[in-house]
Amino acid sequence: MALTLLIGAASAQEITLTPAQLANPIVPFGAGTVDSFTPDEFGVLIDGDLGDKDDFSRIVISWDFFGAPIDASGADVFTLTIDPIEVNTPFLNAVMFIQTADGMGGFTFIEGSVSAEWTLLEPVELTVPLTGIVGADQVARVGFQAFGPGALFPSETPIVFRVEPSTPPPCNAADVAEPFGVLDAADTMAALAESTMPCEPANVIGMNPLTFFQDALLGFSEITGDFNGVAASGNGVVVDAELLDNDGFSENTFGFLTTNPVVDASANDTIELEVQLLSGEASQARLVVKEGPTFFFVAGDSVDLTSGEPMTIFLDTSVLATPEDIREIDIQVFGPDGSELSSTNFELRVRPVGEGLPCGPTDLVEPIGVYDAFDILEHVRAFNAGCP
Repeated sequence: MALTLLIGAASAQEITLTPAQLANPIVPFGAGTVDSFTPDEFGVLIDGDLGDKDDFSRIVISWDFFGAPIDASGADVFTLTIDPIEVNTPFLNAVMFIQTADGMGGFTFIEGSVSAEWTLLEPVELTVPLTGIVGADQVARVGFQAFGPGALFPSETPIVFRVEPSTPPPCNAADVAEPFGVLDAADTMAALAESTMPCEPANVIGMNPLTFFQDALLGFSEITGDFNGVAASGNGVVVDAELLDNDGFSENTFGFLTTNPVVDASANDTIELEVQLLSGEASQARLVVKEGPTFFFVAGDSVDLTSGEPMTIFLDTSVLATPEDIREIDIQVFGPDGSELSSTNFELRVRPVGEGLPCGPTDLVEPIGVYDAFDILEHVRAFNAGCP
């Protein structure tokens, strides 16, 4: 019988069930009911109900291998991932278990630790430690119990979830190819393939853009709206601010002076910055330049903000009367509706364009945005260090 053994050099060795092994679960002990099992490429989708069993609202699911026990003796931990799809209880947690041969014709029941409460519908990894377990070479049953909030909650509460093999995350910077958790030839081949691909600057609009770097961006301060602060992040900054009513618009503007000395953009075709909404309901942003001794206001086009997606805000220098005399750089952020006047917090990452985004997973060290000998040396160092 096939199984997946996930091994990292000098790290905990994990064993999990494959999607094929997960395709035929059962409901032992009469705890809860199942309406359907649907195997898929990820594992198995289970649609059932928590039932009242021994004064607990719970369901027990297992996979039996009594006819052909699994040899897990080479692993330190048995693991499965539970991905809740629909949970209709105030809270839910789960515990994994295995049954192993005890060497005397019987079987030993071994439980792992109870998971944290599922306050969000996010995958939860369940584990059972195998170190020192007698009979680890003959695992006859693998399963878990999912609990509702005790006897106080009604029985027959619907629950839908997928059970999947557990996949370890990359163990270090050199672990760039599956299977993650182990450093092997696949990682080296992936690194070589990435290193031959050209790096293209991301989100650059102009042919010769003027951008601003972290030391300047840390000078952001309040223009309109509430400004809670600015902090360094990577090669840019994160701005924490608040949208407030400004002449009928939900808006916030923050910026920095460029008067000592003034900025000369006469040799540039654009002025650009990259913005990325991290949280909040801000819907648009635009770049604002104030030029000349009168600080004349000139704004670029607004771009729509989508949470987590980097966008470039820019201004074409051809619209400036005195591109050689720029006195202030601002970013203006708008709320989701021009009529929305209530206070709304947001976090916005601001970075220079054309750099700061790795070309790929093997673009490991500065300068980011270009593959060079420093990236190769860092990959070799991480590979030789092995998985922790």
